Amino acid sequence: MKAEEILCELFREYFGQQPEQVIPLRQSGSNRRYYRLRAGSISAIGTHGNDLNENRAFVYLTRKMRTISILVPELYAVSHDETCYLQQDIGDTALFTLITRTHEAGEPYNAEIDLYLRKAIEQLVRLQRDLPGVIDFAKCYPYQYFGRESVLFDLRYFLFYFAKIFDLSFDELKLEKEFERFATELTESDYQTFMYRDFQSRNIFIHNNEVFFIDYQAGRRGAPHYDLASLLYQAKAQIPEDKRIALLKYYMDCAGIAGQADRDNFSRLFYRFACIRMMQTLGAYGLRGIIEQKTHFVQSIPPAVANLKQMLPCFGLGDNFPQMHRLLQQASEIGELQMSNVHETQLTVTVYSFSYKKGALRDYSGNGGGFQFDCRGIVNPGKNEDFVSLTGLDEAVADFLSRNTCADEFVEQALIMASINIETYLERGFTHLMIGFGCTGGRHRSVYCAEKAAKKIALKYSGKNLRVMLIHKEQGMQRIIN
Repeated sequence: MKAEEILCELFREYFGQQPEQVIPLRQSGSNRRYYRLRAGSISAIGTHGNDLNENRAFVYLTRKMRTISILVPELYAVSHDETCYLQQDIGDTALFTLITRTHEAGEPYNAEIDLYLRKAIEQLVRLQRDLPGVIDFAKCYPYQYFGRESVLFDLRYFLFYFAKIFDLSFDELKLEKEFERFATELTESDYQTFMYRDFQSRNIFIHNNEVFFIDYQAGRRGAPHYDLASLLYQAKAQIPEDKRIALLKYYMDCAGIAGQADRDNFSRLFYRFACIRMMQTLGAYGLRGIIEQKTHFVQSIPPAVANLKQMLPCFGLGDNFPQMHRLLQQASEIGELQMSNVHETQLTVTVYSFSYKKGALRDYSGNGGGFQFDCRGIVNPGKNEDFVSLTGLDEAVADFLSRNTCADEFVEQALIMASINIETYLERGFTHLMIGFGCTGGRHRSVYCAEKAAKKIALKYSGKNLRVMLIHKEQGMQRIIN
């Protein structure tokens, strides 16, 4: 059944009548699809997503949040296959909508926005404090904890999808060492609070004069500073700095952080997490905007850069993290000329390795798909005990696949097919092509094949208007090949 049909069935089962309207809603940065279903005065929001683990995390967190009176839309029904769910319709007024209207009216800020921001902070404090007592973090997805590896992932995300795209200069070895130290410093404490992960004004809705939270399915255990930084330093919200300082103090009041030493320490870490959040956000804008050519994200880069320029002195990187400071200094000075040069028509070939166990690969570029080559017919090195803990990046596994299997021939044949599209796309000015290599676990065969394919494409089309991105989905690794 199609998503619309499943949602109509859920609506009919819950409300006892057939919906008269099924209206598709605007898609955000994710691959989930949203619909408004109506019958007379009854209205509900339907969601379809193919990532079952993500859906399960959302459903689980929704139910648990409501047990502690956190304002989130009521969950009406979930389909048997768990691809669709039906929720309370809380309207279309996000806090970001109010902020935008205020800016358009020539006001940077007003009492209404301040009221709702304070309500959001009050509820955030309760969420961070109370939810850990009623949930099992093992059910969070994709990660249970925002720890050292998560911080490193966000730092490298910025590096690959922003710094390298804009050709910023840095010493990669020195920078990586600073990333390691920075991640260690931010995760020295074993935080037991709930971390929303994407706590910003687009995900806070106003309904009946109260604030409701949405889009929290990536929540996990983590530092409380991160969510507050995400809210106060959302680039397009443009909250004035004096208001940010006042709201930071209000958060500490609500959280019971009373002693001056404790407040100073919280503030210091708050600005460090604000740094992480800004870097992660710029990485997302680089990926979604520059590589995937999504206009909304491209338009978000200039205010994010301006935000970074304003906040860079507050991060306190200075002498301790000079490479990071220098890199962010360059990022904060990106101008319109650099934006236009990077945004010129260029074909990005994104080569993935992935696990079929976790579902077929999704094309997030908006182009509807690409090549997906099934590596499961190649002899699996993972059956060998010596290779179980290794990946296709390790020399021993690569040597086995090259010498004892048809993996190299498989890659060559795959590229014969893919090259037809690459050359046509270059001629016609297309901007994105996806090539995926999948195996059972996304660890050995697919990783090896994706590595070989990406390097061969980069070599063959060297000097052409083409960029090769390599993403090992299950390893959480990505890099630009050329």
